[in-house]
Amino acid sequence: MRAIASVCLAAIGVLSAGVAVSAPVTVTWTNPTTRTDGTPLTNLAATRVEYGTCNGTAFGTASGQVTVNAPATTATIDLPGGTYCFRAFARDAAGV
Repeated sequence: MRAIASVCLAAIGVLSAGVAVSAPVTVTWTNPTTRTDGTPLTNLAATRVEYGTCNGTAFGTASGQVTVNAPATTATIDLPGGTYCFRAFARDAAGV
């Protein structure tokens, strides 16, 4: 069994720094309670975690994604060795 690397995203919508992995990586986050306009988010349905290349301090090209249903706050992704950036997006029951 391979060790699992870990990446913690401070919040949904926040980009991780480049992370070198050589094993499955576990990405964790805190689910939001408000929308970007400040109104309450009461119907969180899922979180999409994208991973891909890093372009300096910006996300480069997405090479894949996983979606987990709320209220989960973790995803384990089996990736080949390399350096990746991660970002997460919340989605409500209406798909927004």
